[in-house]
Amino acid sequence: ELRLNNNGLGITGGRLLAKALSSNTLRLKVFIAGRNRLENDGAKALAAVFQSMGSLEELAMPQNGIYHTGIAALSESFRHSPNLEVINLNDNTIGPKGAASIAAALPRLKKLKSINFGDCLLKSAGAKALAQGIKDYNVLLESIELSHNEIGREACMQLVEALTIQPGAKDRLTRVNLAGNSLGGAANKKIMKDKLGASAELSDGEGSDEEYESESEHSDYQSGASEDSATEDARHVDTSLEEHEDLDRTGIEEVETDIGRFLKDPTLENLSRLGGDIAEVIDAHLQNIKDPESLTVSYVEALCCVWGASEGDSQRKLCRTTIQRAPQQWILANNMLRALQLIKSENKDYKIRWKVPSCYKALAKEIDEAYFPHALRDTLKFFIASKMASLPPEIRTVVEKHPNLYT
Repeated sequence: ELRLNNNGLGITGGRLLAKALSSNTLRLKVFIAGRNRLENDGAKALAAVFQSMGSLEELAMPQNGIYHTGIAALSESFRHSPNLEVINLNDNTIGPKGAASIAAALPRLKKLKSINFGDCLLKSAGAKALAQGIKDYNVLLESIELSHNEIGREACMQLVEALTIQPGAKDRLTRVNLAGNSLGGAANKKIMKDKLGASAELSDGEGSDEEYESESEHSDYQSGASEDSATEDARHVDTSLEEHEDLDRTGIEEVETDIGRFLKDPTLENLSRLGGDIAEVIDAHLQNIKDPESLTVSYVEALCCVWGASEGDSQRKLCRTTIQRAPQQWILANNMLRALQLIKSENKDYKIRWKVPSCYKALAKEIDEAYFPHALRDTLKFFIASKMASLPPEIRTVVEKHPNLYT
């Protein structure tokens, strides 16, 4: 599994990641990389790797600014991923052309259970293409998210019919979300509800059925307007930086205390003021933080502060504690990658206060220990090996002395 949400990879990062993946014998089952601004070129690079692997079971790349050309490349990789069960491309501009590409891949996706194409500008033509593919190839979906896609009444009905044409559909379907599209009047909604049962999530969008139909049937195919238009680009602009909610930093900013002073300025002198059991003191201090993600961030930063300032038993004890306190391993992995400068932070205020080379030296002593999670170990080693050539000289020198960090 590889989970890299909210890491600001960009096109260049997507290409580098694809290159690193292609140079290894990994057979990923789960790839999650939401809100990374991968765009078409990043998606194309990764699609080539997925196609070569042929092992994906879950793919999630929401909010990446991918348009129909990038979707077409991903769709081609789907043809070579027969075990794919979950596809999440929410809030990309799939459009009618991208939907047609995905529909063409459906004959190979016999295990597909869930798709999330919410807010993807499918329009009526795209929805009809998917409906036809689902119907023709007997795709037995359990969950489908198609909300806010400017889909007209007729296309919505075709989707419902395609999803329910097979016997036992009501028992199989767990969620069908068509909210925010033009569903027609009360009679239409009743028909849909009767067919879908408890799985139905139905509420009208703001646009009229005529607007959705006319846009879908004419603007995409007759006016020659590109799906990569400025209007659509503006609609899908990534506002994550503006909307990013500050993490709860309670307990790490109280610089009047000895521990607050150390975490602010992690010198050996400030560390010595914490007394004997440094790991226990830090652990007790950070328990004030209630938000799970903020808690993980704070533990990782505290660990790096200790790693960078000293050597000894406190390093290992705090490393164990950090791993134990992390509610989810992928959050821990993301924060360790960021702290070790293996990925960039999306938070502009994020600052490295610790000595990174010393952190790698300390990590080398812990990474192969029995308590260290296998998935975290593999992720760190993979990124270190992939980034070796581009690491700063002072870090690369340390890493080269410790082959267990990348082999």
